[in-house]
Order: sequence, then C-alpha cells, then structure tokens
Amino acid sequence: MIIKNPEDKKELDKIPNADENGDPIYKIDDLSEESIGSGSISAIGHYLQSIIETGKNSVDIKARNTSEPSVFINSMTAPVGEKLMAVNILTRKLVDAKEVTICDPYFFIKPEDEKDNEYIESLISVLPLKSLKKVNIFHQNYEIDILRNFRRRIQSHNILINIYRTKTIHDRVWIVEGKKAFVVGTSFQSLGGNKFSFILDLPDEDLETFNIHLQKERVKNTRGN
Repeated sequence: MIIKNPEDKKELDKIPNADENGDPIYKIDDLSEESIGSGSISAIGHYLQSIIETGKNSVDIKARNTSEPSVFINSMTAPVGEKLMAVNILTRKLVDAKEVTICDPYFFIKPEDEKDNEYIESLISVLPLKSLKKVNIFHQNYEIDILRNFRRRIQSHNILINIYRTKTIHDRVWIVEGKKAFVVGTSFQSLGGNKFSFILDLPDEDLETFNIHLQKERVKNTRGN
C-alpha cells in the first residue's frame, strides 16, 4: 500500500523514491499532515487501520493538488471540489434499482450558489429512471419549491414517491431495494464540496436494524405524529 503526494515537478529530483510517473512514494508509516493535509489525517488513519485489521490490501490513496486535500479509497470517496465524480459514484451504486430509499436530512435544500433547476437536475440524474418504480425520501428540513418540483419530476416518470419528514435520522443512508445500503458522509448538496467525505457500504446487520427504525418512522408519518 502506498501514498502518493504530487509535488512540484521541479522538486521531484530532490526526492529519492519515486514511481514510474515521477510521483514520490511514501509508506503508510510516513503519513503526516504535510503529506496529505491535517484535515484528512485522522479519518484516513481510522479507515486504513480497519482495512489492515481485515487483511484487505486494495488501498490506493492519492493526495490531489487541489485547494483542499482530497483522498480516494477504492473509488468510494466524495472528492473535494469534484461534484460530478461524487455523483457518479452514487449513480453506479444505484444501477438497475427498482426501489431506492434516501435518508438525508437536507436532501431538499440546495447549495446557496446553485439554481433550483440545476440542483433538481443533479438529484434526478443520480436515479435509475428506466428501472426505478419507487423512491422513498426521509428528510428533515426543506425548501418547498425544491421538494415540490422534485416530486413532480419523479411522478412524471410514473415512479411512486413517498416523502417522510423526521428528526430521528442523522446519518445519510441510501438503500437499494431494502437489501443493500451505503452511508454517505455528507448531504447530497455538499458532495464534492470543500469537505472530505466517504461513501461506504453499510453492514447487513446494521441495515436490518435501520430498516426497522424506518418502518417506525413510516407509521409515525402516516399517523401524523
């Protein structure tokens, strides 16, 4: 496992160890704030440790030359400043899904610098419209125009949509047909923004527990509580 830290090309010849592309190579033991940025070091350390303990060796971490440190781990990371790449990760995980459940407190709140129609298009673009039959949204806060227009667009594709408002869910969880799920480290509006976040699979046993909680929330919403 290696960590690559791009440096100015003029400085590369000063670094003794480099790969075939001229990028300096560091061992995991050489992790430092200088190599990838203080904002990411803690999260990376915890994640690497979990991979080491499970015996996996498919880790490739690359610090990119952006305004903020960005880290890719098995293509399951929402990179800093790369909204499209983050959205593509979600899109691939939803391919051919017939039912999708999205738990995101701020799903219906757009970024300040984005127009309503642009944000709604980005939401729609993630979903597999050709196969999708049903979408469930659990949210907390919302902008009424975003919610109404999103619902209208979904219904125009003959897709059933259920929207539930709840204050009992903090983490952002996306579920495919109730059988597999993944946790998104930030709300959709912030994907690829200026903060580092992961997109990681949720263990089956945790999904089972979470599904039970979602069913309770459905009942509460139906009763108007």
